Amino acid sequence: MKYLAWIGGLLATVVVAVYVVAFTPIGNSIVGPIVEKKIKEQTLLDSKLTTFSLTMSDFSIVLEINSNNTIYVNGTYSIFSKAFNVLYRANLNELETLKPLTNASIRGSLQTQGTIKGDMAFIEIDGISDIASSDTTYHVELTEFNPTSIVAKVQSLKLEELLNIASQEPYASADINLDVDFRSIKPKVLDGDILLTTKDGRLNSEVMKNDFNITIPHGTNFVMNLEAKLKGETIDYTYKLMSNLFKITSSGSVVPTPLKTDIKYAVDIRELALLKAVTGADLRGALSLSGDIKGTKEKMVLNGRSDIASSDTTYHVELTEFNPTSIIAKVKHLSLASLLKMTNNKAYASADVDVDVNFKSIKPHALDGDIVLRTQDGRLNTKVMKKDFKITIPSTNFAMNLDAKLKGDNIDYTYKLISNLFKITSSGKVIPTPLKTDIKYALDIKELALLKPVTGADVRGSFRLNGSIKGTKAKLVVDGKSDVASSDTKFEAILKDFSPASVKASMKNLKLARVLYMVKQPHYADGVFSLDVDIPDARSGKLNGKVISSIKNGLLDSKYITKTYKFKTPMPKTKFKMSTHTTLNGDIIDSKVDLDSTLANFDIKRARVNLKNSTIKSDYKATVSNLDNLYFATEQHMKGGITLHGELNKGNDLDLTILSNIAGGKIDAKLHNDDFHADILGIQTLDALHMLIYPQIFKASLDAKLDYNLASKKGKFDGHLVDGRFTKNQMFSLIKQYANVDMYVEKFKGFVRADINKEKIVASMDLKSNTSSIKTKNTKLNTKTKIIDSKIDVVANKNQISVILKGKTSSPKVSIDVEDLVKKEVGKAIEKEVGKLLKGFF
Repeated sequence: MKYLAWIGGLLATVVVAVYVVAFTPIGNSIVGPIVEKKIKEQTLLDSKLTTFSLTMSDFSIVLEINSNNTIYVNGTYSIFSKAFNVLYRANLNELETLKPLTNASIRGSLQTQGTIKGDMAFIEIDGISDIASSDTTYHVELTEFNPTSIVAKVQSLKLEELLNIASQEPYASADINLDVDFRSIKPKVLDGDILLTTKDGRLNSEVMKNDFNITIPHGTNFVMNLEAKLKGETIDYTYKLMSNLFKITSSGSVVPTPLKTDIKYAVDIRELALLKAVTGADLRGALSLSGDIKGTKEKMVLNGRSDIASSDTTYHVELTEFNPTSIIAKVKHLSLASLLKMTNNKAYASADVDVDVNFKSIKPHALDGDIVLRTQDGRLNTKVMKKDFKITIPSTNFAMNLDAKLKGDNIDYTYKLISNLFKITSSGKVIPTPLKTDIKYALDIKELALLKPVTGADVRGSFRLNGSIKGTKAKLVVDGKSDVASSDTKFEAILKDFSPASVKASMKNLKLARVLYMVKQPHYADGVFSLDVDIPDARSGKLNGKVISSIKNGLLDSKYITKTYKFKTPMPKTKFKMSTHTTLNGDIIDSKVDLDSTLANFDIKRARVNLKNSTIKSDYKATVSNLDNLYFATEQHMKGGITLHGELNKGNDLDLTILSNIAGGKIDAKLHNDDFHADILGIQTLDALHMLIYPQIFKASLDAKLDYNLASKKGKFDGHLVDGRFTKNQMFSLIKQYANVDMYVEKFKGFVRADINKEKIVASMDLKSNTSSIKTKNTKLNTKTKIIDSKIDVVANKNQISVILKGKTSSPKVSIDVEDLVKKEVGKAIEKEVGKLLKGFF
């Protein structure tokens, strides 16, 4: 008895504890936070139980899922009879914030409320909702928690609001009414009806235009009706979607489990573009098709007829487990122009196309069938080709034939595309899986421009190519011969997994003029180009091989270049030859270049390109043996020659060095991107004047710096002259004769400076000796207009002469102010000599 008392006491304690925890306010305050935590973990939202009250017979719960989304539940229940009567209400005002819970992009709001009554064996749910501004009521019956009956009425549901809830643009608007009366939805004992109707349906033309670039007429209305009756295992239905732009109908019977269908369908669409929102296909124009679908999941047959692209098309498709196993189709008189228009392309060509497809089996590794394609009355549209691609072609007819036989794993085919302008043929055998090919190909194209709509390449002229493609995916050998640009070209490429593995090619006697014509470039030059390529390893990052090229008998088209670049003096006849030798080693490409011409020679011992980091490093040496040959470009006669050498580095920045020994001194220059800097050291003015064919009146040594920005075309020149002496000239001889001032014995030094702003130069000079000076300040020279404005002050032993220059540099107006130095008549003589002297410079 003592133990029974202990056990009874323990049980009583447990019962009291459970009651307190589960059904009292104290227990609710303990359990509530635990439940709230679990809800947060499940919803992934900051949910709050603002009300949690549970007693032995009733409960009340208010759950704030998050801000503006709240669920209210309260009611009564019996623990012993397991019966309940519950009121619920959901105010969901921000559906877009519930994505962590719904895993879907929804937006807008939803209100619903109702009751849940019953017990564990049978439950009834009655409620109302305003989904998409509708007046919706629903009644659901559950037996053992499985739905057995559904009755719902949806009145005036707004389609545009439903699209918004589904995060879609308002492509259409309509009022939708839906009646669902499922007296039984138990499998194999179905009993019910569905009736769906719409009114005031309208497509939104503005949204369709903005989202899909589809233009449809305003006021495009539609009506949709669906009637379905469910009885036993069968669903009998009729469906209609009608508009002034399309009509879709379907009717028949379906047994869901196991699937069995016997339905008819018909589609009559005046504008396929309307389906882009659904299909994603950019199609245009009209399409009609009709037919039936019969069978089961194990074997289903699809039959139909269509007028696609103005054709008479019939088709028969057999499916096993929803996978096509047999296809028979006949396409008669398909219009190629209509097909191009339907696929949103211009009518580049027209033809009458027939296609017969007879696939008795399309099962992998068990192929059995034939494809035959024939065209009649094929013609290229010369007007469209001219307008779209600036291609002028004669009236061009074509015919295309394809015969393919599929057996087992093999596809044997022959293909021909023949025209008065081109001929393309191919034949051979292909095994798709695993890939194996043994095919031949040949192209004979009289006008490459015809292929621009296909290739996108803006080339022209004739082209012939033939060869073979043999091998597997692991090793595919492509070889060929061509006469591109009148050359003798051969190549062989080996591909592994469709990536180049090795390449061999030779090109002999390619005509530069023909290449320039083909790529629609002006006739810059003539010459004969040859190329030898031997790359045993063409894999990216593992390149290995050599490329040797040469140009012989090169001749620039001087007449064309002179006209194109608007040279005032004709460019001289210029012959050239070039050779390059390139080696490939991993990511490194090294090239040696020798270019010899009658204008200049250009040599590169090693130009290195790093493919991995996209850098270039190269030396160079440029030699001009006769500078006067460049007069057409410089507009300055010169004597002698010049040699420049240096290095080029191109990575993130461009750096170029220029070194040259010239006029008894040297030039050390650097270009960093757009910034050019040059140090001029020890240039002898007599040598420089001789080279420029200027009067050699001043002997000095010049050091200078030049800074210039290529982008802004602005810069500064700062030069210093030392040991300057004037050589014999008539002007200073007259000054010596009449003023008793001997400028020849004077030793000058000073500076020459200039600011450069595009074509405008402002210069200053200050030369001094012990007794004399020569100065000019703010001399203005416009290199574009060839206008000069300068005043030069000469002080000879305290006697001043001012020389003023204005006007065209070729014949400036010269005036002299000699003050009291000499008589007026002698001043005129000096002025005349100054004019002669300056004419020698300009």
